[in-house]
Amino acid sequence: MPRWLWPLLCFGCVTAERPAKSYSAALETDGEGPPFGSPDDAVAADSPEDLAAEVPELPGETLNASACPQATVLRSLLKQIGMAEDELKTIFEDPDDPRKRTVITWIDCNVEAIVLKRREDLRGVLSDDLLKLQDLKLLDLSNTGIGGNVATLRKARKLKDVWLQASRVFGDLAVLQNLTNLQQVSFRGSEIHGDLSAAFSNLPEFKFLDLSETKVGGNLAGLPQFPELRRLYLKNTQVFGNLKTVKHSQH
Repeated sequence: MPRWLWPLLCFGCVTAERPAKSYSAALETDGEGPPFGSPDDAVAADSPEDLAAEVPELPGETLNASACPQATVLRSLLKQIGMAEDELKTIFEDPDDPRKRTVITWIDCNVEAIVLKRREDLRGVLSDDLLKLQDLKLLDLSNTGIGGNVATLRKARKLKDVWLQASRVFGDLAVLQNLTNLQQVSFRGSEIHGDLSAAFSNLPEFKFLDLSETKVGGNLAGLPQFPELRRLYLKNTQVFGNLKTVKHSQH
């Protein structure tokens, strides 16, 4: 590929500050391999550490979480992903403890955010307890040893931000098809697979997607247009198609 074409393939160059009118390059593929031709031609996505910096903070409440109805469910979930009992006690009985490395956001006694990024000591699995946290908006388990099936998210219909890059999460993306509030999603380097068009549709506020280094495939033509999309990373996947089918809003 000529070097002068490289900038046209830089999804990361499209930012909220300087939105492009539309994608202007076709993916070089024969329909069989990665969308960018050889891996050397692909534009590298941000590192997981860079991506983690984009996770928004949600306003929360300081409370004794043990008094909340969802406390039992959350405690079970955290225990199954590998959290020690002494840390669980800190979370539920002393949310202001400065030693706490976990961020749990409660609003009206409902869990709205779980942030456990860079917790390599956690090597358990996601459980069906997640199915009961239906007010969850932000889940960040990036750069951890946490595994489990992504299907545990299928009922979290208020989810906006899912950061599971560099985790051991696996499963078919299609289970996310009913999560229509998604805005930012990263499964980079996980064991996720499936057709991206089966999972990502009817997402009017979709802004960020990173499926690099996964087994995800499919044709970009199967995706709707995302008017708010700012970054799209598909390095080393089986996705193919024409970038012109996925456009930014006109500004």
